[in-house]
Amino acid sequence: MPAAPRLVAALADRYAFERELGQGGMATVYLADDLRHQRKVAIKVLRPELAATIGPDRFFREIRIAAQLQHPHILPLLESGETEGFLFYVMPFVDGQSLRDRLAKTGELPVHEAVKLLTEIVDALSYAHARGVVHRDVKPDNVMLSGRHALVMDFGVAKAVSEASGRNQLTTAGVALGTPAYMAPEQAAADPNLDHRVDIYAVGAMAYELLAGRPPFVGGTPQQVLAAHVTQAPDPVTRYRPGISAALEAVIMRCLAKRPADRFQTADELLAQLEPLVTPSGGMTPTSTRPIEGWRRERGRRLWPVIAAAGAVGIAAIAWAMRPSESAAEPLQVDQTQLTFTGNVHAPSLSSDGRRIAFAERRCDSTGLCKLDLVVKDAAGAGSAVLAPDAINVWGTGWTGDDRYIVFDASFDEDWGCYSIPVLGGQRRHLGRGACAHLGNGDTTLVTWANPGDTLAWVRRVGTATGAVYDSVSIPIAGDAFPVVKPTFDGRWLVIGEWRGRGSTITIADRSGAVRDSLVSPVAGYWTFDPVPGSHTFIGLSDDITGRSLATLLKHRIDDDGTIGPADTLIRQIESDQVMISRNGDMLIGSGPRETSVYAFTWDGRSTGSMRMQRLARMTSVQVTGSISNDGRQLFLVRDQGTDGSELRQMSLMPFDSGPERFIGSPARALDWDWGAPDIYIATRAGDSVDVGMLDLTTGRIRHRRSFPGQEYAWLEGIPTGGAVVASTLGRRLHLIDRPGVRDTTIEPPAHAGVIFSAEPSPDGKELATVGWLPGEDSLGVHIFRLADGSMRRVAVLFGENLETPRWLPDGTLLVPVQETRWTEALYRVSTRGGQPERLGTLPLMTASHRFSADGKRGIIRALEQNTDVHVVRGFAQLVNGRP
Repeated sequence: MPAAPRLVAALADRYAFERELGQGGMATVYLADDLRHQRKVAIKVLRPELAATIGPDRFFREIRIAAQLQHPHILPLLESGETEGFLFYVMPFVDGQSLRDRLAKTGELPVHEAVKLLTEIVDALSYAHARGVVHRDVKPDNVMLSGRHALVMDFGVAKAVSEASGRNQLTTAGVALGTPAYMAPEQAAADPNLDHRVDIYAVGAMAYELLAGRPPFVGGTPQQVLAAHVTQAPDPVTRYRPGISAALEAVIMRCLAKRPADRFQTADELLAQLEPLVTPSGGMTPTSTRPIEGWRRERGRRLWPVIAAAGAVGIAAIAWAMRPSESAAEPLQVDQTQLTFTGNVHAPSLSSDGRRIAFAERRCDSTGLCKLDLVVKDAAGAGSAVLAPDAINVWGTGWTGDDRYIVFDASFDEDWGCYSIPVLGGQRRHLGRGACAHLGNGDTTLVTWANPGDTLAWVRRVGTATGAVYDSVSIPIAGDAFPVVKPTFDGRWLVIGEWRGRGSTITIADRSGAVRDSLVSPVAGYWTFDPVPGSHTFIGLSDDITGRSLATLLKHRIDDDGTIGPADTLIRQIESDQVMISRNGDMLIGSGPRETSVYAFTWDGRSTGSMRMQRLARMTSVQVTGSISNDGRQLFLVRDQGTDGSELRQMSLMPFDSGPERFIGSPARALDWDWGAPDIYIATRAGDSVDVGMLDLTTGRIRHRRSFPGQEYAWLEGIPTGGAVVASTLGRRLHLIDRPGVRDTTIEPPAHAGVIFSAEPSPDGKELATVGWLPGEDSLGVHIFRLADGSMRRVAVLFGENLETPRWLPDGTLLVPVQETRWTEALYRVSTRGGQPERLGTLPLMTASHRFSADGKRGIIRALEQNTDVHVVRGFAQLVNGRP
């Protein structure tokens, strides 16, 4: 509702009201322009009946005290006043959401994020309590989120209301005094001697909700909730969130003690217990992993290099579990130091002198759109500066040998590839499309480039400051992945990596591009690698292909003739695929918890519509994915069985609206699955082959239909009208199987369609909508393939990191999910007749995969919640070089 005309007129010389932001039990909030200071503000206007009860004198007395609070995690009070019978106060406008909004959107929070926010909230309360100010209404609604930080607001307001109305009343003029879900027992029992310990109880209740997705007590009426606070013991929080540590649970349950004397006696005391739990080791229970399996080596083969664009998923917690290979007697002993504390950090690198760190930092706006800023920070914490803002994505950063420039792999609105920028600030320079790695001096950068389908990767020497190309060599590759090249520190050898599904290859070439040796992994994948200063040695991070991405750090020595030595296991139980060794020998690791959740959702299909989310499961060590039936009535869920990478998965059915989950048969070695009405089509591992068949939803048996060589199988998509599309030879050949009344069909789309990584048949079965990378371009294409004559037409070109499976809608258009950035997923409507795609909006989660019902209004989403900070291990190269 618009603000009262009398109020607008009375404040017209100072504030221009724009719109209402929201209403609460005590006030209505409006967005306004501060005309004098040219800034946005939020004006809270007390409800008229409440303002009459309090009176201006008491209101100003309490507000005056609150206005003196100046703290990084307290939303400051800019002004207060009384006009035309209205009592109001003014605060800065925070372009973000409240903690209540965050909970409503996602349910319980990742543990690391919850503890970090609680620490900031308690820090604010400690500051206020030391100045005699008790909040009395601590709750998620009174915590704003600015970026990744908490701002507590409304100090003094609850006290003004309760003092004016009398402590022995729950409500006055229909207004709740305090919020029942967070009220301490003495507050609920109308004890006249309330003190700061009511805030500590409220923090415990809020922490319980952040982690469990519900407050400690719920009831049909406020009176029932208040009675429970006084008379009932709360369930242990681990009943609803088994994964949290015993230390964190103990802190929460002590805050919720019935007697004030049994709680933490000060916010400082509580803060001292929370701060050690901010690190991943404090909040999460570590999970063990199996030892890495053996490796097969092949000489002289030119195989695929690893994509060095992996994102951070954190190291395993607590003790670093750093062990040498079986032949060594003593484990490596290292000391680690945390350098960043925001949880938003990606692609870090350390300067040659170890004094500064470069990284990309995530920044999201109120719509959910996230961009990355390239930041340089003093490693000791003295300060930081943004060098290059608004990147769509940043894959890696590095420093020149003289520390004058940073080279980084990134994409911006206008282009993507390798960039350089002066450390002291200046214009970024595009060095070419491809991945970059810096040579030892300050002048030269290597830029590696290959188009999809190429058999040669080009490695160019480029001037870091000028972009001038000095020379270029070619290296043979398999041609199906983007190669990454890193030189050894003496510049003699090129270490080339390429990811290949469940495995990868590391190749050694000399400076002319001639291949000397290759190492092939059939089981795990090298996700990142770095040369070690002072030797012909490189470190590889091998992924165990587990639900938690637990991995092993391996050391390889390069002999004088370019031969790769055997692997020496240095570290096990790393939960990160982001490792970098700097030129001074220190090692950086991206560290932080990653949790995966599965949600069911409904959506009205309009660009102005909103999604209603319901979490079905959340995991830290076990993956859950699934699909939805075409009528939107049933969900098909698939759970990993353990974290040993065995591909053994348990399947189940669950009604979309309500009802129990029903498990189907025994676990199977499932690779991919989807609903092709009325059957579930599933691809399973069978020795060296992949079998595609139909799952009997009653018995769990799989009726075999077709086999594909394991190295050729790519993906499977169900057909809404029945049957499935199976891709082989990395998306270059499509097989349509088991369509009612139609023979199996194999088609080879034309080369201009690119590498297809998803296809969806039309409801009438006459056309395929395909999505994939366009050959020789940096864009994503949507094509329509006619089965009758084999013709193909392009209907849209979209820009982003990836495309998901399109869905044909009843009106004949396509719903196409686009991963626009690493953290942002959007939905587009694409006309099959061509024309400008319509952006419908941003999905509310960092989405890993999703499936839609036939009408596009129901679906299932697997979302990632990830926080990453950077740790440094000083002198790591000396430890590595000292080992055999």
